[in-house]
Amino acid sequence: MKELYDLLNRKKLTSFKKISQFCFEFPIEDVIETTTEALVSTHTHNLNKPPASPFNFSASISLSGSDYPCASPTCRIKNVSALTQFSTIYSTSTTIYNPFDFVYFLINPEAKRFSFNEMAVRNDAFVGFMIAYEYRPLIEAEILRFSRTINIICNNCKKKRDMQLKLVENKLYALSKEQLFPLFKDIVRLEINKKRKFFHLAGIDTLVGEDAFFHYKTFPKYLIDAKGKTITDIRKLRFNNPLVSGFFKDAIDSLMFQKVGDIEQITKTYLTNSLFERKLLESVGNVTDEKVLNFFLDEIPVVQKLPYNRILEMRTKHFSEFESFQNAVSEIMKKAKDFNTQDEFNEFSKRQLDKNLKDLKKIQDEQRKKSLLTGFIHGSFLGASLVISLATNNQIPSILSVAQATMACKEIITDAEETQKALERSPLYFYFRLSKL
Repeated sequence: MKELYDLLNRKKLTSFKKISQFCFEFPIEDVIETTTEALVSTHTHNLNKPPASPFNFSASISLSGSDYPCASPTCRIKNVSALTQFSTIYSTSTTIYNPFDFVYFLINPEAKRFSFNEMAVRNDAFVGFMIAYEYRPLIEAEILRFSRTINIICNNCKKKRDMQLKLVENKLYALSKEQLFPLFKDIVRLEINKKRKFFHLAGIDTLVGEDAFFHYKTFPKYLIDAKGKTITDIRKLRFNNPLVSGFFKDAIDSLMFQKVGDIEQITKTYLTNSLFERKLLESVGNVTDEKVLNFFLDEIPVVQKLPYNRILEMRTKHFSEFESFQNAVSEIMKKAKDFNTQDEFNEFSKRQLDKNLKDLKKIQDEQRKKSLLTGFIHGSFLGASLVISLATNNQIPSILSVAQATMACKEIITDAEETQKALERSPLYFYFRLSKL
């Protein structure tokens, strides 16, 4: 990614403040031009393909920092931050949706996907440059990768590929209408506040991973029925209503871009915080495989509030322990076929990891208690001997007591070394070390 970082240095986009000033204060033409350069640079760099592994993740568009379902840059970068923390602990590589891809639809007259919205463009540029700046160590280590969303293939190959992708996309839409739309209507409630000019889809976070508030200047027509009355019941909306179809379209787009349409054909485990996307994957994929995929969605513990650079430092320093940790998680994943439902497997996985971590903590706690007790007993003997030595002006008791204390120290050190070896033999030792930071 040398070209990308040469660009950032040349444009002085080297801090939060400078990126913010450039994206929100410079002429929009300059922002689009620089973002276009960034998009080109991320598609021309040499990138080694990672070996096939269940720990090669492909992150959903939402987790990659897109404006779905939350539009504010703060929320979007928060999603990427959570993803990078997770990826640094677990992944061999994580491919995120290219954060500069949006500009392609602005400069390509044939791509009629977006209408021009200056503030949306500025927000997208800001998020893209912030991802490149904030997570540079992960990007340079190729743990975090940008997807190639523009590919050059022959016309016949493109027609064949487009036809195959269209069949999959149509199937996903059919499944959305038949299976997910009823779920949407059962869970989501429409709360309208006309005084403050917004409406809220209460419960949508259960399905897409984020809450959703919509602010408006003019009340949207899609919430007004044929008689001119406001629709307040979500169950009265049809599947093709823009409010409803938007959520399904974004979920399907995410799967098509980041999972189904992977032209590089690298084995990747799809990562999402959207129940919509998870349900769609379960409907089109092998059940056992999907249990493994969903296992990564919620159930693996993550070290909370630990900066990714601390985790990366630990991972680099103790790489063999990191590989052992991945192997241990792989063994748990192989048990997926023994369970009838996703929830049963998730619960089993969580119990296994929790039990192993508790066992390690128990070993350490027992050693700590033993060391304290041994040190207290021999320390007391040393203190008493020194008092006798001072009272009798005789050096023999103090020499004996020091020898005894030295033996006690050796005993404590030996026990501690054995305990350390026992901890290091555990496949979860890498995660255990992280939990102690």
